[in-house]
Amino acid sequence: MRACEQAPGLSVLEHGHQVDRRFKDLIGSRSLEWRLPDWSISHGDKLLELCPSLDTLSEYHIYHDVGKPFCLTIDAEGRRHFPDHATISSAIWAASGGSPLAARLMKHDMDLHLLKPSEATSYPHLDIAPALLLTALSEIHANAEMFGGMESTSFRIKWKCLNKIGSRLIPLILKEQS
Repeated sequence: MRACEQAPGLSVLEHGHQVDRRFKDLIGSRSLEWRLPDWSISHGDKLLELCPSLDTLSEYHIYHDVGKPFCLTIDAEGRRHFPDHATISSAIWAASGGSPLAARLMKHDMDLHLLKPSEATSYPHLDIAPALLLTALSEIHANAEMFGGMESTSFRIKWKCLNKIGSRLIPLILKEQS
């Protein structure tokens, strides 16, 4: 993970640590710059209550891309791609004796990045959705610089989509808990 670059000058392992630091800042002091969706402000504490332990979440955040070195491809333009890395990461983590719950979170790590807002109401993994939502929010902020900052078109598109998904998932999550 240290030898595989997520982006130029950033290893896959350091990216995992960035996501974990962002998550801890999100649920703590919020000393870093954030663009928070209304759902995270209104329901962030409840979502956190529904998450696994912080130890499990850190394990997931730091090692969520452990499979990337095993599926790295580089296209003709020199761009790095990691096809099916979430499934590969999950399998490697489980086989190495990592937490089964962390491995499950890894397997579904890309779900909320790829889910269309219109599909959110039928999302089948509501039990882990709170952890995935807060992690996705942390991850897009950890990656903001790579996108060109929080004012970049890329960040705004990712944020807007995650905002819509969260707005649609929150009522389902809360209903399941009642």
